[in-house]
Amino acid sequence: MRLFRELRSHLQYKIILPFLLLTLVVALAGSAVAFFFITSNAQERLNNQLAQAARVVNDRLVQQESENLVSLRVIVFAQANPQANAPAVADALAANDRASLERALDPYFRIGSQRSSQRIDRMIVFNTSGRALIDWEHLPNQPDARTSHPERSVQELWFVPRILAGQQDARGDKYAGLLQLGDESTRYLFTVAPVEQNGKIVGGILVATQLDTLLQDMREQSQAAILALYQAEDGVALESTLPATNGLAEMNIRRDLIDSIRGLEENQQQAIFDVVSVNQREYQFAYAPLRVRSGA
Repeated sequence: MRLFRELRSHLQYKIILPFLLLTLVVALAGSAVAFFFITSNAQERLNNQLAQAARVVNDRLVQQESENLVSLRVIVFAQANPQANAPAVADALAANDRASLERALDPYFRIGSQRSSQRIDRMIVFNTSGRALIDWEHLPNQPDARTSHPERSVQELWFVPRILAGQQDARGDKYAGLLQLGDESTRYLFTVAPVEQNGKIVGGILVATQLDTLLQDMREQSQAAILALYQAEDGVALESTLPATNGLAEMNIRRDLIDSIRGLEENQQQAIFDVVSVNQREYQFAYAPLRVRSGA
């Protein structure tokens, strides 16, 4: 009888133990699959959110370009204002009359620097010799204050010869891009257009928005934690909405990613993702080309 009970007990262990082990293995495998599924879905959602943020930024950039064009159309075709003793903008520019230009342009710059939309932080007016007769800069946090830079040559800026020569491409005779003048640290998103008098080009007018202000605005709209601007050639960080303790260099794009990012348009991808440590905290970055004037 005792022998029978021992055999029965051993038989139960042999039968139950494999099933317990099998159940445990299945449970662990099921947990691993569930964890992988959850983390994969979470990562996919994060990637989608970052890609959506990149689209919001691009849309906001297109909107700012459109607002710059609206401002330019009004200014370039501005007629005489007898109350301000100001001639038409084209007439004053053709005559190289700086004082008359100041009277004609003053209300447009003052109003433009106070607007949240169609905002003007910088205005440069140059004549056919490539000299800036007007160069006004809006002072931050001072709506009614501005700096008037002295007359100087802007002939070296890539778009000035094109404007004065009346050159057009597939997108027209107006140009846009990023601008940094000389030793100045401020960068701008600008749009420039020719000024004509009786069908003849007499100069050009540039309006621009400060890039740091625009980046903060785009960050809020996209709800991104960080928005950064990079140099296309080498991936060096130029601007960021989050100050980096060790400098912008810690946000530089890894060199092995630069070609992939520049090829996004051809590969029909939305973004390249990477994890970057900023201020001792890890962030997932979505890199996408910055397109100005419908180009990269």
